[in-house]
Amino acid sequence: LFSTPQGLSSLRRVLVSACHLSSVGYAQSINFLAAVMLTLIEEHHVIWMLECVVQHLLPDYYGQSLFGIQVDTQVLEDLLKQDHPELSHHLMSLGLTPGMFVPQWLLSLYVNTLPSDTALR
Repeated sequence: LFSTPQGLSSLRRVLVSACHLSSVGYAQSINFLAAVMLTLIEEHHVIWMLECVVQHLLPDYYGQSLFGIQVDTQVLEDLLKQDHPELSHHLMSLGLTPGMFVPQWLLSLYVNTLPSDTALR
């Protein structure tokens, strides 16, 4: 879809429209969400759905401070330490923290992390 000029134009229109409709403007990973949505539903519905996600469902994820992402990443890190201390310790021994990879998962709502059939459920 996005290898054609029409597909790219459609994605561009959706992203520009979503930026103008949202008080947030453009936010990280919106392009991934828009691209996946465009493969499933019509352009005008994608704009509406992006606005709902960014402004109503997860406003603290996509705001300038990314406060919601920071909170949820910390919660995941705390749960990992509590419920899977061996894994938490192993990650720390490698110099890895959930903050290095979890925000990307959450911002894109897993559409660029999980297999498509899983992410779209």
